Amino acid sequence: MTAMTTNIDHTINALPLVASALGDKLGVEVRIGGKEAFTDGKVIHLPAFKPDADVLDIVRGYLDHEAAHIRYTDFPAMKAAKLTPVEQTVFNILEDHRVEQRISERFP
Repeated sequence: MTAMTTNIDHTINALPLVASALGDKLGVEVRIGGKEAFTDGKVIHLPAFKPDADVLDIVRGYLDHEAAHIRYTDFPAMKAAKLTPVEQTVFNILEDHRVEQRISERFP
């Protein structure tokens, strides 16, 4: 195992801790696999990726964004709203922008 591989492995293993800190909630789980990045407010799902140095910035971007949702999105209110798929898509576009702004203010 090379030093670069070890650093990548350590970074990947630290993702749940980073997500918990950014999301301001303890015990945020990070699962890797599939084709999309999303969160349900408790688990951050990241797409499958080849763990190399080039992908770490992308992974961190996904993680930061989804942790911002955990910190700032009101998931119970979203569920109670019972949005249609079209309404959900429009809401998510606006919410993505809002949480990105908020997390950038908190962690410049």
